[in-house]
Amino acid sequence: MRKEDGKLFLKHEVIHLDTLNGLALRYGIKSSELKKVNGLWDDTAFYSKKILLIPWDKKKPIPQDQLSPEEKLRLYRQKLITRFCTQFRVSKEESTYYLTEAEWDFELASKERKEDVAFERNYSNQRSNAKKV
Repeated sequence: MRKEDGKLFLKHEVIHLDTLNGLALRYGIKSSELKKVNGLWDDTAFYSKKILLIPWDKKKPIPQDQLSPEEKLRLYRQKLITRFCTQFRVSKEESTYYLTEAEWDFELASKERKEDVAFERNYSNQRSNAKKV
């Protein structure tokens, strides 16, 4: 990815199977825009380039193959947090806590959460029984 004059561009490595119209379809842009950004005069001129710049709207999700390893990891962790929040009906902060403590192992974090809930219920029941006596 590259930023230029406040605009965001993806980098696409051209392979022999690529076509201008195919790339325009893949990235959801007009082929004329692709030609203009890359200084191409006709539909076949892009074969002389190894890398094409693809104008990208910030509102669109970035294709997975364009993400850096750090961005992929961040997105993966966000999905885990959302899944944990949904499954256990807890806050983002609590989900993040369990997942980081479990080193992002969802199954281990789930087990820890279940054990904590069981402990809290047991402790609460013991306190209730002690007050009755």
